[in-house]
Amino acid sequence: ASNKCNYCLCSDGNDLQKRGYEMDDLTKLRNDINEIDIQLFALLERRFELSRRVKEVKKNQNTPIFDPKREQRILASIPMSKNQEYIKEVYKTLFTLSKQIQEKI
Repeated sequence: ASNKCNYCLCSDGNDLQKRGYEMDDLTKLRNDINEIDIQLFALLERRFELSRRVKEVKKNQNTPIFDPKREQRILASIPMSKNQEYIKEVYKTLFTLSKQIQEKI
């Protein structure tokens, strides 16, 4: 059995164990993921609503929907981590979905 932690940024399982997890406690881990997913849902709903509002401002200012420099700045600001590339992919998906929302209005 490996001590490699696949759930956080630490290199072993010690951080999870400090939180009361055993490495094989799948139910607790999944429950914590479910709680995070609930938070993500609320944040995504808010983000997409803000995207709709941004569209209205851009429309009033005659500004294009796509702002590649802004997207590049955001991607460049993502801190280094072992999950950096995955996080960048999530942001790229968010950018695409936000543009789709703005184009529908």
